[in-house]
Amino acid sequence: MCEFGLGYGHGIDGGFAEYILVQEKNLVNVGDLDLVQSALLSCPIAVCIRALIDKGSLGTDDSCVVFGSGGGLGIHALQVAQTYTSNVIGFTSSPNKLEEIGKYEGSPTFLLDGSLDPTDLVMALTEDKGADVIFNSVGSKFLKSSVNSISHGGRVLMMGELLGGKGSLNTSDLLFKNGSVIGSTGASKPHIQSAINMVKDGNVVPVVGGMFPLQDIKEAFHLMKNKASIGRLVLIP
Repeated sequence: MCEFGLGYGHGIDGGFAEYILVQEKNLVNVGDLDLVQSALLSCPIAVCIRALIDKGSLGTDDSCVVFGSGGGLGIHALQVAQTYTSNVIGFTSSPNKLEEIGKYEGSPTFLLDGSLDPTDLVMALTEDKGADVIFNSVGSKFLKSSVNSISHGGRVLMMGELLGGKGSLNTSDLLFKNGSVIGSTGASKPHIQSAINMVKDGNVVPVVGGMFPLQDIKEAFHLMKNKASIGRLVLIP
């Protein structure tokens, strides 16, 4: 992984091109996997693996909460987490995604409609213990709730920022829980290989919410902006 966070589509142009030039050492053999599904191996699946396992140290006895479980990261984070622990809970603010989410996960997913503090829900569902790992793919909107919802020694994984806002919290809430807030992005070849194995074994299903030719990229972005798509959208050059 580049220490400067550079990559195609991340500081380097070329993410939406018909062809791309990469070094041979960066190639990964996906075998007989479908190429559309393979587009999701590095991000989001391998990104979720690195975050949950390497950064979040998710264990078999841990509980895990995923905020934004209908998004491209969240719906795969739920699946990855379920391969390590049975104590996984998802939250989404999109009622139109609940039924679709249920097709891919065995874990319960709850709708956040704004009437309840997510912390109250997490505590109720964990018998007031809090979650050991919280995968926050929404960002600052749920920063405070994430910290308030962790168990003693819990870890909050900050995985994105949808609204571009700024989060605030009382640091004592983190301090006296011996908790951690961890940022995580990207993945390396071993994580991608793990993603390949999970998909081949059927433990993780790449969720493709739609496929678009390159010239229809604006339509794809419109769906994303309006939360009308689930999983990831794939461009076909």
